[in-house]
Amino acid sequence: MTPQSGAARHSQTGSGYHIGRYRVRARLGKGGMGVVYLGRDETLDRDVAIKTLRLEGSPDDESRGRFEIEAKAAARLQHPNIVTVFELGEDRGLPYIAMEILGGEDLEFLLRSAEKLSATERLDIVIQTLRGLDFAHAHQIVHRDIKPSNIRVLDDGGVKILDFGIAKVESSSVTRAGMMVGTPYYMSPEHIKGSVLDGRTDVFAVGVILHELFAGQRPFMADDATRVLYRIVNEPHPKLKAGSAGALTTEIQRVIDKALEKDADARYASAALMADELTRIRERYPIAPLATEDVAALSQARKAYAAQRANEQTIETVELIARTNPEAAEAQRLRRLLRRKPRDPQTTAETVSFPELDATFGRAEAQGPQTLGSGPTIIGNAETIQHGIRSAVTGQVAAASESNIMAYAAVAAALVTAGVAAFLYFGNAKEPAQTAARPTPAITEIFVPGADPATPRPRVPTPIAAAPPRPGTLAPKTSSSVPTAPVPIAPKGPPSTLVVESAYPVTVTVSGRVIASDKAGVTATVSAGSHEVLIEAPSIFLKQRETVRLEADGSTTLRTPATGKLGVRASPDNCKVFVNGVFVDYPPILDRTIAAGNHVVSFEWPDGAKAEQRILIQPGKPAYIQGRKP
Repeated sequence: MTPQSGAARHSQTGSGYHIGRYRVRARLGKGGMGVVYLGRDETLDRDVAIKTLRLEGSPDDESRGRFEIEAKAAARLQHPNIVTVFELGEDRGLPYIAMEILGGEDLEFLLRSAEKLSATERLDIVIQTLRGLDFAHAHQIVHRDIKPSNIRVLDDGGVKILDFGIAKVESSSVTRAGMMVGTPYYMSPEHIKGSVLDGRTDVFAVGVILHELFAGQRPFMADDATRVLYRIVNEPHPKLKAGSAGALTTEIQRVIDKALEKDADARYASAALMADELTRIRERYPIAPLATEDVAALSQARKAYAAQRANEQTIETVELIARTNPEAAEAQRLRRLLRRKPRDPQTTAETVSFPELDATFGRAEAQGPQTLGSGPTIIGNAETIQHGIRSAVTGQVAAASESNIMAYAAVAAALVTAGVAAFLYFGNAKEPAQTAARPTPAITEIFVPGADPATPRPRVPTPIAAAPPRPGTLAPKTSSSVPTAPVPIAPKGPPSTLVVESAYPVTVTVSGRVIASDKAGVTATVSAGSHEVLIEAPSIFLKQRETVRLEADGSTTLRTPATGKLGVRASPDNCKVFVNGVFVDYPPILDRTIAAGNHVVSFEWPDGAKAEQRILIQPGKPAYIQGRKP
């Protein structure tokens, strides 16, 4: 990559910020490696998406190599089902890719948002993905990270494959010997074993997606990634429920079975062969034709949507047609479009400042690989991870969060000693693992209220220092009345026992005194009587306040709520997202762990526009919310 000239450098002039020759107009969202911006190519008079490589610190050689592979792989693959790349460049040490602007939503969002997808739509998505992959395989490029978040479903039903960052390109590789890269849920057995890969590993991943589309969940599930990998290699996949794919469930199951064969030689020899078989099934799918007046109504509704003139009557008409014709792909597609306002990059409000760009050019630290999406891409020592898979059989692997774990190559030596692949949570803060069992509360001898300087100090928990926020990100706010460390005080009156059971670290305050900080479970001796108890876990937006009556020589137990997952999108998505008044991030936000209960999600756009929605998080379940600019 060749640096741009001084005239094209990042600057803030009368024409705004620039990356390369592109004027930066707005922040579109976050990608796996950095931030994606809406840019304007003023030479060719067109808008582009600018994907940057990690804005926090200087990129390391391996990340830079993967970024370059993504651009070059996509650039040599001119196909309607693969994202079009215009330029790979570098501006003052910041690598970037300029590519086409894509509308629609990624398949991950559609799968988890409970949006209705007709059976033919589901088949079309898989068929188009296979056609794009077959073209890539014919050009000696294996994607190696096919998953729903890397498949973009456009507003017109088209499909684009994204993110060739870990693709295997003939004669090019940045993967060190013995390293494994990929996303656990969609990796093939030979990928996990470290064997030589070809296009059939992508076929396996598409088989996983096909099962997920019709079953509603991935075929290989477990509490931690190591067990997932073990099951992929050793256990059979589950079958679809009878009738889950309609009259042709048996035929679709046969395709899934062949695509998910453990032995690559038993799978489809090419993505094209799998696409051909699914095409034959799609053509035989029993679909009642739409009435002539319904076809005309849908045509008028789409024109109104394109002209941004759709009104309530238009929406009601499409909703009725979609409900009465659940397998009509155009009706379902248009129904989804009308539920959100058109997202037209040409009319996106321009952002006036980009503090993260300023921060980038003042920092030089290299950072490890990062990823977002439908299950993290892991990068780790293959031998170590395989050892962890074997250990899973004997129960030596600790449970970890299903969707918030990723392996880091930098800790390979420690992983060998532990016998498992290490996984770190991504996000602004470490998120608690989901678990049904509650840990045994730690015993802490804390007394409240009434201080006596002559009383020896009891044992108190050591507070955990909060990690500094990333540039451009605000740390979660905590109550200003909470001290920085627990305050030990002597008993006044008869004692009582307070137990707080929690599956994740919490800070507990009793009558204004912190008795435990960042502990997963607390037992404290306090004076009998009425107390106000505050339980907080800022990383998951928990602030639980209760008034309790503690009986003398008795024991009272409080339990924290379970957690769920929150996904947030916005239209347009160049806005800040807040949960309960605390800044979280820019959208999209995927599978953020959050305390069960009611929360307020608010949105703030650069021009000052604001919106707010309330959402109920159910324990152990995902919830999704779409913000719309008023």
